[in-house]
Amino acid sequence: MDDFYRAELEKALSEQHYGIVDYRVDHEACTTQAAFALVDLLEQRQIRVKLSSRGYEEHAKDSTTASESMSKVFETLEDLLSAGSAMYGERRMEELMARLSQLAEHST
Repeated sequence: MDDFYRAELEKALSEQHYGIVDYRVDHEACTTQAAFALVDLLEQRQIRVKLSSRGYEEHAKDSTTASESMSKVFETLEDLLSAGSAMYGERRMEELMARLSQLAEHST
């Protein structure tokens, strides 16, 4: 159970290969209550993602508890990345269309 949030965050990030440049789980910052990762976006900027029982949120490394409670929480990593990266949203749509096209080809 100690690695639950870390494992979930790592799995979710590994599935986003089409819409992010890279990611690194911050093992030193991970606890039994939350996991953190640095995500390199296509726009050539980096965000810090936190996964906890609340959900996914962009998290400043030096944030305080008060500002953390005011940050927007997302149910999925895809929603967080779509909100924070226009290029991610475009790539996600391209990936979806490619998969739908493959399904259409195999069903005919």
